[in-house]
Amino acid sequence: MFVFLWHIGFLREYQTGYVGVSFFYTLSGFILTYNYVHRFRHPSSEARRQFYWARFARIYPVYALAFLWSIPLTPIHAYGSLATWIGVGLANLVLIQSYIPYLAIAFSFDGVAWSLSDEATFYAIFPWLMQWWNTLGRHWHVRHVVLGMAILWGSLVALLIPYHSSWQSWIAYIFPGTRLVDFFIGMGAALVFDRIAWNHPGRHLPWTALEVAGLLLVVGTIAIGPYMEQSLRFSALYLPGWAILLWIFAHQKGVMSRVFSHAAVVRLGHWSFAFYMIHRLVMRTLQKFNLYHYHGPLWQDGLVLMTAVALSALIYYRYEEPVRRKLRHKFSVYPGSYAQTVAQHATSGR
Repeated sequence: MFVFLWHIGFLREYQTGYVGVSFFYTLSGFILTYNYVHRFRHPSSEARRQFYWARFARIYPVYALAFLWSIPLTPIHAYGSLATWIGVGLANLVLIQSYIPYLAIAFSFDGVAWSLSDEATFYAIFPWLMQWWNTLGRHWHVRHVVLGMAILWGSLVALLIPYHSSWQSWIAYIFPGTRLVDFFIGMGAALVFDRIAWNHPGRHLPWTALEVAGLLLVVGTIAIGPYMEQSLRFSALYLPGWAILLWIFAHQKGVMSRVFSHAAVVRLGHWSFAFYMIHRLVMRTLQKFNLYHYHGPLWQDGLVLMTAVALSALIYYRYEEPVRRKLRHKFSVYPGSYAQTVAQHATSGR
């Protein structure tokens, strides 16, 4: 929804699209680490293959569907020649568009797809990061993890403050090497949670207060965004707040956690990936029929929202989940409990 609000121009001054993508990467690092930190103590080549296959089954079917939808919406003349158009399309298909230092290529075809190019990079190195952590991490204390996160974040801030130009925004916002920091911060928050999870025996009040405080911290950070350097607003500004918020909500002890765990909210979460991948395509398609204009009447934004949500639900139930089940079924060719565990977590939405 943050990204959707950005694309319809609502609260534009707060750049909610950058906020949403930052949260997406940090959350991804947290959830993967939470689920795999102990299972990847000594990962075999088979375990890594199964992990990669699970990630492929999770993102690529919907990604490919959105790409196919974007083809008739992407004119050849926008890229100068058919050969260039095909080349950019192939870069999208193999998820390398974010490595090409041109924003027009990163945002080509289905514009939001560049973020999955970065995410694929995170997936590729994740098993090795977990193996490294399990080799060294048992000798580390929580304070070392927190210090490492602080140094990493501080280094990112120091590097990004001087950047202002549009090309440099590719470095600050698109380049996978830069966005790895988001993912690492999420991983660090999960490692801290793995070592220190406070299970207060009392009522929900302390955790509810913490949840509210965490959300207020994030809202406050977003609110001061217009007064900060643009290069920091792409992501770095929000990372400390995301790490704290994820650690708090991972305990699932407060009233707000219970609200977010409601079946209706979880269902929206199931649809959210498809919604993210298609909402811009819905806008562009409606534009073709003169039913949507940027900064047009409010009813047009509502039409986009309702159409995108309805199509996301349809895609999830009729395409995304059935295809993912079929792809996950291939795990059965590998013996051992690891495949069963991955399948169980995938089924639960993790």
